[in-house]
Amino acid sequence: MACRLSPVVPRFSVSKYQYYDFRALDRTLTKNEMATLRSISTRAAITATSFTNHYEWGDLKANPSKLLEKYFDAFVYVATGERVSFKFGFRRDRSTTSCSRPWCQASPCGYE
Repeated sequence: MACRLSPVVPRFSVSKYQYYDFRALDRTLTKNEMATLRSISTRAAITATSFTNHYEWGDLKANPSKLLEKYFDAFVYVATGERVSFKFGFRRDRSTTSCSRPWCQASPCGYE
């Protein structure tokens, strides 16, 4: 007789380490923006140019792509058993700078 779990038996998830690091490169965050970020996480390290947090049993309570689009210029995500994600956000009004030009030739600049 095969042993199978009943659908009513709770399934336990294994912890997963996640590291989020957002950076503003060409501007500083306002006090209101920093307060908004604080409402997303009470444990995050928040400065005028960064938002950094890690989780072992939870998850970020916001969409990382939206945070990148609204507040930051670069983002790194590392998680147990996954590839490292590294993203840049190029704002359309600054997409003609010499720094971003090589990245924008193949496709339109913007966020994912």
